[in-house]
Amino acid sequence: MDAAIRGTLGTSPVVESGIRVIEARGERLRAAEGVLRGFLPHQRVHYAANIATVERYFDEAAHDRELADLNAHYGPPDGCVLLALDAGEPAGAVCMRRFDEERCEMKRLFVPHEHRRKGIGRILSLALIDRAHAIGYKKMVLDTGTFMVESQALYRSIGFRYIEPYYAVREELRDGLVYMELEL
Repeated sequence: MDAAIRGTLGTSPVVESGIRVIEARGERLRAAEGVLRGFLPHQRVHYAANIATVERYFDEAAHDRELADLNAHYGPPDGCVLLALDAGEPAGAVCMRRFDEERCEMKRLFVPHEHRRKGIGRILSLALIDRAHAIGYKKMVLDTGTFMVESQALYRSIGFRYIEPYYAVREELRDGLVYMELEL
């Protein structure tokens, strides 16, 4: 784990490479919602060749309900929403929720196109790992598309390993997803 990030989110924002990461609350939670509203449209365009999997994975109405109340899905004390700021502007977001007693789940890591290639995805991931560790989780799990090779490369580079599905997977999604886990 990058020492520059480890242990810093609990009391103050993480700042690395000019990118500031904060736990999104109040108005900042609405800013995170705004960032995350770009997630599904991005998936549909960027992964058009795999649109059937994208559409099967995302129930748009459920996704909208999730975004409308991020705190209910990812809020403290068992979860969080982190927001990356680049020169004060929202530049990415990631969410975490409790999965079970020992595991949390990373969800919705997204960096809009105009903020890519600055390491924001890595910075957000490491800050989320730090937060999960501070809460007391032992492992972090996630799922991602088989075709999302950039995301998988990021996750592998910070220590995630492939695992079997950690939840009951609908048959129509079985071949379109991979599952990963990180020991904290």
